[in-house]
Amino acid sequence: MIYRKIEYLRIQKNFTKEGLAKAIGKSRQWYYDIFKVKNINVEDLMALSKVFEVSICYFFENEDNVVNEPRNPYILTDIDITTETILELRNQLKQKDEQIQFLQHLIEEKL
Repeated sequence: MIYRKIEYLRIQKNFTKEGLAKAIGKSRQWYYDIFKVKNINVEDLMALSKVFEVSICYFFENEDNVVNEPRNPYILTDIDITTETILELRNQLKQKDEQIQFLQHLIEEKL
């Protein structure tokens, strides 16, 4: 589901595969690798959500809850989000939140 949404948004926003990869500071090979291996990290999803101007939650929403997303017949790959994946993503987000709070504290001390 995540990968189909990435491809859908890429096409809707008129990005080439290479152009999208470059927009988030990655190589064209990165784009092919995430579809081949079916593995993408939270940082890359956050960068994609900014480029696409969507919430990161968009990538995890059930397709029944996604409004006006036509199915693309050219995309044959799909994955199911497992509980393990969700727990790992939550853990990664928690770590990022802790890093942000620490940095905010450092900034406040400097002011």
